[in-house]
Amino acid sequence: MAGPTPKRQNPHPGRCHVVQHNSTHETQAVLMTDADVVNWLTDPDDHES
Repeated sequence: MAGPTPKRQNPHPGRCHVVQHNSTHETQAVLMTDADVVNWLTDPDDHES
């Protein structure tokens, strides 16, 4: 069971909360566009993206 998300807006893009068992943990997620994901999966050595 989970309650509503926190009302406070975090100034860090990609910051989110993960629920594990009975507690929440703040974590950083990678924000990517669909094109970024395709490029990352097809050419992981391309450090420009």
